[in-house]
Amino acid sequence: MKFEFNKKEWETTFLKPGGYIAKIKNVVVVDEKISIVFDIVEGEFKDNFMKEYQKNGGSPKFDINKWNKKAIVNFDFQYTGAKYAFAQFLNDLESSNQSFSWNNETNDLKNKLIGVVYKKNTYEDKFGDEKIGTDFPIFTSTKNISTNNFSIEDKVIESKKETSTSAQSFDIMEDDIEF
Repeated sequence: MKFEFNKKEWETTFLKPGGYIAKIKNVVVVDEKISIVFDIVEGEFKDNFMKEYQKNGGSPKFDINKWNKKAIVNFDFQYTGAKYAFAQFLNDLESSNQSFSWNNETNDLKNKLIGVVYKKNTYEDKFGDEKIGTDFPIFTSTKNISTNNFSIEDKVIESKKETSTSAQSFDIMEDDIEF
């Protein structure tokens, strides 16, 4: 029996850890949470997330639920750390886009270039094999991407090394214990 199936249409290439130039496609604001939606604009993975979005039935009226979660960065302003991260994002955005200056308008963020770093994520799959994937994205400037001024390795925190002490043998006598 003949079965029509376009294998090329459904093959996927997995995003590799690395630095990419991206363009902000949309900004979604719900309560105190700002979601920055982007796609890669250069290299092997150019337009990768838009292609996935369209395959998932995404329509011209943007539906954030059909966009790959690995191409969204959320800033939840109920947390102070998110405010610091958003300020750094704006600095990176301004240094990546010469004419851009933040004026409290989220629509102005659309179509701006930004650097994105996907760090390496080493994990064990369900069969016990070690695999390497990508962690969630981190924004940086496009200059940092073009000059390779970023790292895909996680920061390794050295654990305190246990110092071995030689065991000393001694006998405790009943008279040695105070009551």
